[in-house]
Amino acid sequence: MKHIVGLMRESALPENGYELYFDEKPGMVRIRFFENLGPAEPREDEEPSDSIRFRYYDTLEYDIQGIDGYVRDNLDWLLERAKEEERQALALEIKGRRNKMLVLADYEVNKAVDAGDKVAIERARQYRQYLRDVPDQAGFPYDVDWPEL
Repeated sequence: MKHIVGLMRESALPENGYELYFDEKPGMVRIRFFENLGPAEPREDEEPSDSIRFRYYDTLEYDIQGIDGYVRDNLDWLLERAKEEERQALALEIKGRRNKMLVLADYEVNKAVDAGDKVAIERARQYRQYLRDVPDQAGFPYDVDWPEL
């Protein structure tokens, strides 16, 4: 699944909140859901416009008869499913990054213990705990406040 955040004119956003793409693969249809995230700030070299920030989620479903009606009838469920899949994939990516940082944090703790530096030991242990707590942050996985050593 692909998740993109970008800018576009509000008038270009699909009225129904999704687009369907057929024939990419036999027996499949791509459903692209759009979510309006609010007004976009104009860039330095632009005049104010009706540009908005948006997010879209791609998801693949089996091609079924009457897919338009199915999507309309199940739009909320399909969109929530796409968002959850994207959230889970991003969470795994963030946890992987955090795990690599934990390995380095363990090294820093051990180095400080070997040196007998109580201040460095406490600082490294605190850093390691902050890393462990990353998944518990309120904005996880979209807004992560990474600790610094």
